[in-house]
Amino acid sequence: MPQNSEHSPKISTNLGTKRSWLLKTKLTVFISAIFLVSIWSLAFYASRVLHKEMANLTQEQQFSAVSLIAAQINDALEIRFRSLVRVSLEITPAILSNTASLQAFLEQRPLLQILFNGGVFATGRDGIAIASCPLSTGRIGVNYLDNDFISIPINDGKPMIGRPTMGKKLAAPVFSIAVPLLDTTGTVLGVLVGTINLSQPSFLDQITNNGYGKTGGYLLVAPQYRIVVTATDKRRIMTPTSAPGVNELTERFIQGYEGSGILVNPLGVEVLASAKRIPIAGWFLAATLPTAEAFAPIREMEDHILAVAILLTMFAAGLTWWMLRQLLAPIFTTVATLVAMTDSDKQPQPLPIVRQDEIGKLIDSFNGLLKTLEHREEAFRQQSDFLKVLMETIPNPIFYKDATGKYTGCNRAFEKYFGQPRDQFIGKTLYDIVPKEIADKYYQQDQELLNHGGEQQYEWLTTSNPSDSFRNVIFNKAVLLDKNGKIDGLIGVISDITERKKSELALQAQADFTRRILDSTDAHITILNEQGIIVDVNNAWNRFAMENNCKDMNKVGIGASYFCSWSPEFGDITHAKEAFEGIRQVQRGESESFRITYPCNSPTEIRWFSMRVFPLQGIAGHVLISHTDISTLKRTEGHLSAALAEKEVLLREVHHRVKNNLAAIVSLMNMQSKIFDNLQCRNALTDLSGRIHSMSLVHEMLYRAESLTKINFQDYIHDLVSHLRSSLSTPHITFQVEAQGVTVPLDLAVPCGMIINELIVNALKYAFPQGTPRSGNATCLIRVTMSCDNGSYTLSVADNGVGLSPGFDWTQCRTLGMVLIRMLGQHQLGGSYALDQKEGTCWSLTFTPRERKGNA
Repeated sequence: MPQNSEHSPKISTNLGTKRSWLLKTKLTVFISAIFLVSIWSLAFYASRVLHKEMANLTQEQQFSAVSLIAAQINDALEIRFRSLVRVSLEITPAILSNTASLQAFLEQRPLLQILFNGGVFATGRDGIAIASCPLSTGRIGVNYLDNDFISIPINDGKPMIGRPTMGKKLAAPVFSIAVPLLDTTGTVLGVLVGTINLSQPSFLDQITNNGYGKTGGYLLVAPQYRIVVTATDKRRIMTPTSAPGVNELTERFIQGYEGSGILVNPLGVEVLASAKRIPIAGWFLAATLPTAEAFAPIREMEDHILAVAILLTMFAAGLTWWMLRQLLAPIFTTVATLVAMTDSDKQPQPLPIVRQDEIGKLIDSFNGLLKTLEHREEAFRQQSDFLKVLMETIPNPIFYKDATGKYTGCNRAFEKYFGQPRDQFIGKTLYDIVPKEIADKYYQQDQELLNHGGEQQYEWLTTSNPSDSFRNVIFNKAVLLDKNGKIDGLIGVISDITERKKSELALQAQADFTRRILDSTDAHITILNEQGIIVDVNNAWNRFAMENNCKDMNKVGIGASYFCSWSPEFGDITHAKEAFEGIRQVQRGESESFRITYPCNSPTEIRWFSMRVFPLQGIAGHVLISHTDISTLKRTEGHLSAALAEKEVLLREVHHRVKNNLAAIVSLMNMQSKIFDNLQCRNALTDLSGRIHSMSLVHEMLYRAESLTKINFQDYIHDLVSHLRSSLSTPHITFQVEAQGVTVPLDLAVPCGMIINELIVNALKYAFPQGTPRSGNATCLIRVTMSCDNGSYTLSVADNGVGLSPGFDWTQCRTLGMVLIRMLGQHQLGGSYALDQKEGTCWSLTFTPRERKGNA
């Protein structure tokens, strides 16, 4: 044993050393990998960005150089074009027709020989040279019509730069600039041609004699002919470009693209190329530089970056190893201390903190965790004490048993329930405490719970000892598990429900009383739950079903769907949908109640029922529905409706006969008026008949109207005006009636009609002498209006006639018409008049109907 104890520290130390080397190696490799990825990613990114930027800069510089030279070549060609045009304008048809004069003319123009190193010559319209300078070229007499620089100016009359070709006499690569020779009418007489000999020094020497960079050069290309005009590399002069579709960038240059790119030239060398158009000739100038030379500085820079990245990676790995060795030393010391602490049974002590850095904070946090664990143990002890106190204060008896059925604990309420201190039954079974027949029942329940687990609840009528009365109790039990999840015992809670049982009996008695009340009523009553299922019915409900020959009482009894119980065998079910919706509204709380009356006829009699629905308080969705037989009430209502209809017919007959009698009186008065010779008597009878007709018209409209209480006053005024116009023969007078929507009862219609009659008659008689209106009006007009606003009526009769006589006081006038106007308007209707004579005469009567006394 001593020998083993001596070797155990060494084993721990070796294990700690091996772990420290493994951890430092992993961290060093991991950090170095991160640094390596970062450095190399940065190097790769910098290399790519630098390569792209320097390539763009190189391309921009190359494009700038080629653009400058292209502009110079374009200017040189333009000078030569202008010189030829200027000389051609000086050649007249007379000079052209005289070859000696034309030859002398050309020789006197030394500038042309300077501008065109291949000479200048002129041809006739047939394309044959007739003059040439210098004569040594031997062009005179040669036909050049097969060249485009001769045929196009002759045919189209346009100057041009011809296709680069081998000269017929110079036997060297040349291109020519030609302009047409015209007469005064614009007819082409010949062509003046200037030739550039590409094998001799010319303005293109800056291309042929100068390169671009160390190995690059220039090419002057005629894209319309796909031929190299001249180039720094003499081997490329007058050679064709690559075939169509072979080189994408070359095709873009030929199609007019100006810019830079990378391509492989016909010699198989990858070059950086830039092109710029020469507009006057339709050519482009290209500069090429092998990419090996163009990007040499970039590759050199990438090599430097690679070398620096390798050096930084090695330096970072070494520095990381050294730093981890210094920084992780306290951690390995702490690990050794924890290993030793784990092998000890002593209370864990705080670990020593070597220095105040992140590792020191880590150790300090661990020490704090030790304190937290200590506090939690103390809190667990306090919680355990709290639960013990809580169990003791719970009023329900609580007990614990082990798996063998022995009591292991309880609370004070259980001691009180048994009437014995807990030390009298702790460690004992029920067989040691109560008689065997009682213990057997409890034991059987306990064994079922211990065998199957879970929870258990049951109700028993029991007593704690023979001297006490029996009480109703509920046992709630659950199993207790050990740390391995196996059943180790049980816990039980006893609840005394004796008082609740008494309350349930009282409620049952109340329910029986309510049942007797429901069964004693004649209404058919049922109670539905929230799904519409019948949960209860009274005797009247069952009796009605049997009296109506219900074949299956289960369809209308408890448990059946109420909404399915409406069957045609019980009568008309056309109101079922409305009834069902009303019931649902009460169930959802949208209505406080619902009521509907519906027919339910039997084969022998017509029956009516009233259904009422009320919610049951305290039970969501439950409703009480009662069906009451109201057939007797319906028959009584039928009798009353028939009597009311007979009364209405009788009233219509009364109005009809009153109208007929008044019409007969009017006819008798009209007949009597024709007998009198006295004009005054005849007029009096005519006025009186008009008054009676206004009353007769009210009864006629009541007889024709749907309602016997009110008439449409708009129609009434129209009929009254029509009668007055006809009886007084006044077709030249225009009437306007406005009483739309106004209805007037009988007791108001008669006096209003008589007032309108008197005012219209007065207007017809006196307002329009000689049938003319008041000055300033073109038409004789009488306007009658009637309106009602908040129960107050306004009647107005106005005309645009000459108005009342000066000094006329209508309130004192004793004529029958004025007396009737005052009596009916002020006394009978209780209204007030307003008279306006600004635009003729306007009578306005405003009144509010008085309350009627007695029966109408």
